This record gives sequence, structure tokens and C-alpha cells, in this order.
Amino acid sequence: MISAIFWNVDEGRLRAGWRISLQIFFVAVPLAIFAAMGFYSTQESIPTRVALTALPITLVSIFVLGRYIDKRRFSDFGLQLRQSAWWVDYGFGALAGFIAATSYVFLLMLLGWAELSPGMASRLDVGSLVRALLIPFFAYVSVGIFEELIRTYQIRNITEALAQTRLRVAGASLSAIILAGGWSVIGHLASGDPYFLLFVFISAVIYGLCFLWTQRVALAMALHFAWDFTLSSIFLLGTEGAQEAALFVVSVRDAPSVDINLLPVLGIVPKLLMLFLVVAWIRRREGEVRLQRELAKPSLVIPAVDAA
Repeated sequence: MISAIFWNVDEGRLRAGWRISLQIFFVAVPLAIFAAMGFYSTQESIPTRVALTALPITLVSIFVLGRYIDKRRFSDFGLQLRQSAWWVDYGFGALAGFIAATSYVFLLMLLGWAELSPGMASRLDVGSLVRALLIPFFAYVSVGIFEELIRTYQIRNITEALAQTRLRVAGASLSAIILAGGWSVIGHLASGDPYFLLFVFISAVIYGLCFLWTQRVALAMALHFAWDFTLSSIFLLGTEGAQEAALFVVSVRDAPSVDINLLPVLGIVPKLLMLFLVVAWIRRREGEVRLQRELAKPSLVIPAVDAA
């Protein structure tokens, strides 16, 4: 029957592909409207403007669709905010992200590809500096929340959908993080740099693994936030003035002139360091790193109606 393409009779809900499509639609359309209105047209505070709109839109879409279309709890997407383990994971993820991002800067300097100089923050008083840093801080916290929540929504649904096929749980989980990583690549296609897109994909896979290994989205959110914040407000990779509160400016000047963009390729190294730190942390906390197979089981708040 044609209806079977759209509806899972056993679970009493739309099939996973349509659930994901709806969630993307309910985020993409409002953001497109804001873009058409010129809300993102300025070069100033773009991450802040994106965060102000995308965060609430994402939270509402996943809460509503999760409850009434997916038929499950909000916490099933990795937001177990009442658990102390969630916040401990977030704290470690922020530290690991900072360490990885900082190692990237020092690796550039060690290779002689970049120079470090004081940023505009050195000319601000303490009060102005704190206020200036708070804006990007909360902006990148928000970016980490909404981007990783979308990723876990996709991973959870894809894993459930494919776990009953020949792929089984392990293959379904691997497929889920690859497909979710592909969506992240699509979101960055405007860069036009294939090596940067490879960097984005590897980053997305690492963030996805954090969810598959813990069932919590805390590590991924914190890693994502700390990497972005560190390389925008602590060490600014770019031109002085692009971020008022950047503590230091990293000027890339002597990178080898070759046919490929070596900066994102080199960036994979600290991302692998990030993965190593995550694996070590999970082993210390959980005793082992293992795939959370429970993610392949539908966690329905409203049980499906018996087809009989």
C-alpha cells in the first residue's frame, strides 16, 4: 500500500525519513524567511543573529515534533538535564574542545604558518571586555545546542529505522552518523572548499559518536561550543577587528602555497586529539566505550495501537 511509505503501522507514527524531513522543514523555512528579510545580511554579529533565531526554532520544532510526531520524550534526544552525569560531560567537553582548539593554534605556530598578536580586547577595560566576551560566549553555546540537537534527532531516527534491516544496530548507527554528517556538509556547501567540507564531515562524525557512546548530547554540544568560541574569541583566526573581544589574533602568513587548502586538513589533527580525549573520558566514566544499543529501540511515550 502507498500509505506504508509514509506510515509505520506497528509504531503508529510517520516513518523516520518523513519525521526528519518535517523537522528540517520547520527549521529551514523560518530561517529562510529571516534571511529574506535581511536579518543575516550584515557582516556583524552573524553567529549571534543566527543563534537568536535558530535556537528557539530548533527547540520548539524538536519538542513539538518529538512529542506529537515521534511520540517520545524530549530527553530521548540526549537532553537529560536532570542528571548530574549530563553536566559533568558538558564540563569535560568544554575543556576538551578548548584544549583541541588551542592545540590547533600552537600547531600552526610550531609549523611557522602563523603568528600570534594581541587582539582588540587588550585595549578594553575589564568591564567592557567581560561584556564583549559574553555575547559570543552565549552565541556559540546556542550554536552548539541547536546544531547538535538537530544531529541527535537525525541519528536517533535513522538508527531506529535501519536497525531492523540487514545493517543491524551497528551498521544502522554507522549509517546514521554518516548521513547526519552529510547533512552538516550540505549546510556548509557555500564555503566551496572541499577540504573544509571534509573537515566539517569528520567533526560531525566525532560529535555523532559522542551521542552513540553515551546517549547524551552534552559532550557534543560542549565540544562544538568550545571549539568555535576558542577560535573566535580567544584566538581569532582572521583579521583583527572581525571580533571586538578576541584576546589574540592568529595571522596565517607562511602556509605552503599548494593546490589544496592545508588549514582545514591540518585542523583534522586536533579533531583527532579531541576524539582521543573523549574516548579516554568515556572509558574512565563508564569503564568501556560501547555502542548504546538502546538508541535503536523506539522509546514511544504513546504506545502504538495494536494492529489486530
